[in-house]
Amino acid sequence: MRKKIIKITLLVVVFGFWGYILWQRSPLCASYYFNKGKQLYNVEQYDASVRLFQRSLAANPNNPAARYFLALALSKGTPTYSNQESLYLIANSKTHDTAQNYAKTQIISLKKRLLEGLEGNYIYSAILNKDILRWNTEAFPLKVYFDEEQNVPQYYRDNIKKAMDEWSRRSNFIEFTQVTKPDDCDIYVRFKDYDGPKCTGPNCKYTVAVTSNTTDSRNRLTKMTMTFYKTNPLGQTYSETEIYNTALHETGHALGISGHSDYAGDVMYSNNHEQYSNASYNNGRLSLTMRDLNTLALLYRLAPTITNMRGWYNENLYYAPLILGNEDEILEKKLAEYKKYVEQYPNYCGGYINMAAVYSSMGNNKLAKDSLTKAEFLATNDDEKYLIHYNKSILYYNNQDFNSALESAKDAQRIKDDENVESLINDIKLMMDSTKK
Repeated sequence: MRKKIIKITLLVVVFGFWGYILWQRSPLCASYYFNKGKQLYNVEQYDASVRLFQRSLAANPNNPAARYFLALALSKGTPTYSNQESLYLIANSKTHDTAQNYAKTQIISLKKRLLEGLEGNYIYSAILNKDILRWNTEAFPLKVYFDEEQNVPQYYRDNIKKAMDEWSRRSNFIEFTQVTKPDDCDIYVRFKDYDGPKCTGPNCKYTVAVTSNTTDSRNRLTKMTMTFYKTNPLGQTYSETEIYNTALHETGHALGISGHSDYAGDVMYSNNHEQYSNASYNNGRLSLTMRDLNTLALLYRLAPTITNMRGWYNENLYYAPLILGNEDEILEKKLAEYKKYVEQYPNYCGGYINMAAVYSSMGNNKLAKDSLTKAEFLATNDDEKYLIHYNKSILYYNNQDFNSALESAKDAQRIKDDENVESLINDIKLMMDSTKK
């Protein structure tokens, strides 16, 4: 008798489960949720109605009325990350109907609303190709470590800290703290002997510092490294103004502003950092502009694709495609930016390295290779040469030329053995092993 009861119970559970599945895919279910959703929509409970319209569409994806009311509810409800994404997907779907037309107009007005107060910015220049790279604010304060600071004048470290404090003070959300162990840091500040070409005269051009990011095998941001040269090509120590201005610019990069502004008044303008003469950069201290601050604020409102913590998801963040467009649109804007940059600074290899990365993301391997060849001809220091070999390795890797990829990665490793190149070499070796099987 007990066995019979168990069998009956199991049958009831099985039939109940499949009955529920069939119900969720039935026209009756779609109609039920649609009507319930309209009831909530009519009393202005838009967020609650969104979930019901979505369940109605899950049962019947081809119901134009449910799509239209969903678009209406999304546009009138709270602009959460999920609602932004849903409205954007309706506007960019392959279904050409009233819902799509309405959603297209609404994402324009929603974008305007989300950007209110942040209109003056250079966000397309700030992102890393098509990625949003930044720190997770839940990990603040960012931990800063100074390496070999005893090998440079005390004012080097003091002015770097002042520059960081200025970003913190003006942004009202960035926080830093100094740590004594390099393994504990987020931002690693090191001082290095100048390894670029020698030059003389008042128009001698040089770079005071560079910043690079390190990610692990899971594409998680682990560190930002700010490398300051100890002296200029003339063998002279930098002035306090040079260190402060450079640190102000480099801190912007360390916070996630990957590119440069196209406006000369901004701290993150390209010529405020690369290839300047001692005389022109020593005239006075730079000040953060509202464009600098707006760009940083908007960057930290966008949902990141590369960050230092798991679980970055937050409904208060902005859905990046709604603000920036799709990946193709982002890459086109980035390419236009870098083309303009190399026109202004044709002898600086950094612009060609950036162009190569964009061309590679676009799948145009020939132009990517041509850009890296140009960059290789112009490279003047180890940091630039490292980036060229590293990017060449990725290009070969994408073309499945693993032998050449490994060779270029090892060339990069001989210059700088960091987590990025180690991870790349491991990935290449794994692919080489898998193709042999």
